Amino acid sequence: MKAIPFLILTFLVYSAARSLEHPPSRSLTKPDVDAGTYVSKSDMGAIYRTPAVATSDRQTVYWVHDITSGIGRPGISTPPARFSVVPQDHGCDLIRPSPEAEVYFVYNSGGSEIPLHFLVFEGLIELSGQKHPLKPYVQSGPRRTDLHHRLDDSEAEYVDVLVTETRRPVYLVLSSYGTKVWSLHLAEGVKLEAVAVIGEHPQGLAHLPQGTAVRFVTSEGSPQRNCVITPVPPVTDDWRMVERQNDKHVASFWKKKVANTRAAHQDYHNWLVGRVGEPDHVVTAGDAEHMLVGPRPEKRLRFRSLKGAHILFAPAGWPAWGDRKIAADTLFQLVQNAQAR
Repeated sequence: MKAIPFLILTFLVYSAARSLEHPPSRSLTKPDVDAGTYVSKSDMGAIYRTPAVATSDRQTVYWVHDITSGIGRPGISTPPARFSVVPQDHGCDLIRPSPEAEVYFVYNSGGSEIPLHFLVFEGLIELSGQKHPLKPYVQSGPRRTDLHHRLDDSEAEYVDVLVTETRRPVYLVLSSYGTKVWSLHLAEGVKLEAVAVIGEHPQGLAHLPQGTAVRFVTSEGSPQRNCVITPVPPVTDDWRMVERQNDKHVASFWKKKVANTRAAHQDYHNWLVGRVGEPDHVVTAGDAEHMLVGPRPEKRLRFRSLKGAHILFAPAGWPAWGDRKIAADTLFQLVQNAQAR
């Protein structure tokens, strides 16, 4: 893995210098109500409002304070220390779990917004053609609507993955359509065998234990674009669209939508199972900031902040920590550097 060059480090320093304009990491207060009251339905699954924790059992909901101590949200003034590239190839194979491994499929369509962009700039060089001159594109800045679209897609969401399974080695498959940073928090005694990170858009992974095998498979801007099946979570009763099938006025529309979504998930599930086998557990959420892999621990595990963290990422998306202005400046420099080559 390669550490990032001076360009990105410059933006880390720049973003820290702008910290007075943005809030620092924010602590979370434990509500004085039942955690289940913080769960609701959406068309794409259960919504776990922070600080509720998604588990493999929809009926079991915890507060994140019951699982870990020192919880906090990343802020613009608390940047990671380092980003490192995990090389990608054209293949679609994943690391095979051992026979002893406990396999967890984790799906999340949401998360908490953080000041991080993974910029996909492949194809921007083609803007230097006659119809789309590159220099005006770079000089026009955020006024370009196509730049706005690229920045919207690049904004990362943050998900805590709280791993407490200690009976057997753990094999994690982390799946999301949108851009994510998965932050691992491991209880004492956890043996993490391997992690597969799969997404339509760029993905990042924080706090991977040293020596743990990892494989990124992404689509956007990636050499793997032709082999990745879009990650679609399983449709369950938590999906509001399932209820809407009973509305006689729009039943046909929602029945078709549910059927299509289930078919898309089955395609993705078959793709996964063909590479790692059937899962022992599935943890899924339409939107959750915290997800539990394993049972509730007897002893709360230590929370690890993104401040000073090491984040791994696939080279299809380039990281920029900061606001949209920083992301736009980074994108412009990436385009200019690529053009200069």
